[in-house]
Amino acid sequence: MEKNRLLLFLFSFMPGAGQMYLNMMKKGLVLMTLFCGVAFCAGFFYFELLLFLLPVIWFYSFFDAINSGHLTYEERIAADSDFMMGLYQMSSGDAKSVLKKGHAFLGVICVLLGLYILFDNVFRDLLWSLDNYLPGFRGIFHKFPTLLIAIFIIVWGIRLVKGEKKLEKPADFKEYEGDKHE
Repeated sequence: MEKNRLLLFLFSFMPGAGQMYLNMMKKGLVLMTLFCGVAFCAGFFYFELLLFLLPVIWFYSFFDAINSGHLTYEERIAADSDFMMGLYQMSSGDAKSVLKKGHAFLGVICVLLGLYILFDNVFRDLLWSLDNYLPGFRGIFHKFPTLLIAIFIIVWGIRLVKGEKKLEKPADFKEYEGDKHE
């Protein structure tokens, strides 16, 4: 069934609504929930750093809906199922192996982000009052998210350059033949 191009274009401006108009309900619901969830977390936790994800989600949703409008009904239903299957596989397999390998690294990132959120929302006014006694302190604290992202990129780059640690293959086992004193 051919969908109205104008309605598809208009629905595409709301993340997930264009996909829902095309009967891709699962994908549309995931995109709408993701967009609203990121906006809620950024506002509720006063964590403005998350706001950079909103345009990424919006553009993906918009262009995915427009491109999916050219598919047949059967292709759209298959793409919706493939999307959910990909999410399921990512949550059960690949993501878990990534988390197992880099759990300490991700843990440090989570702790640093949590500390930043705590200081930014709870202690910011107290720390900024110290600016009278320690000039420049406010500027350093204000640049903390940029510093955190820079450190993350540098550490990740070093890990990529080093590559995977290759375990040495043990030498073949040779059976003891006894002393040969002939």
